[in-house]
Amino acid sequence: MAALFFGFLAVLTVGLAEPHLIVPMGVNFAFLTTFFAVPALFAGQAGGASRSRPLSEFMRKGIETATGHSSGGEAMVLVLILPALIFCWAVAIVTIVALV
Repeated sequence: MAALFFGFLAVLTVGLAEPHLIVPMGVNFAFLTTFFAVPALFAGQAGGASRSRPLSEFMRKGIETATGHSSGGEAMVLVLILPALIFCWAVAIVTIVALV
């Protein structure tokens, strides 16, 4: 997920390379870094029993969602489809800008 979001910003930064976009893109990268780094720091803290399951168990058992049971693969698709579409949107925007 992080790779798709950082890829989105990288595509826009490289594709729309303008001097006045340096500060906004830097701020976006900083916020995105903290968006993924802060939860990782909390997850890495010692103490208490972890309520999360290992990936192998998650893939085997899946998860119960509001619309019913989803297998591990289905749940991963549900989580990653939006970041993938956002990345594709950035590629489309840069392509349009390059062609116009």
